[in-house]
Amino acid sequence: MERFEHLPHPWIAARREQKPPQTTDEQVGFNGRLAASITRAVGTMWAVYIALAFQITWMALASLGVWLFGRDRTPSRSYSSSATSSSCC
Repeated sequence: MERFEHLPHPWIAARREQKPPQTTDEQVGFNGRLAASITRAVGTMWAVYIALAFQITWMALASLGVWLFGRDRTPSRSYSSSATSSSCC
């Protein structure tokens, strides 16, 4: 004779029949699909590390003057002291 008889709740059997909800099952717009595809493609910390290393390298080289941004072909403007000291009114 058993003193305890385990009877599982009926909801447990009903929950086992259902799949857990997935975000792919939800209706999302274009932005949601685009964000999900980008996250699926580069959603790792390695992507963050690569982007961070690239940005730090870019800033360091620009600060040191290795990449000179003054090589463009636009004419440089030279301001004389008379042009900056004139008043308009």
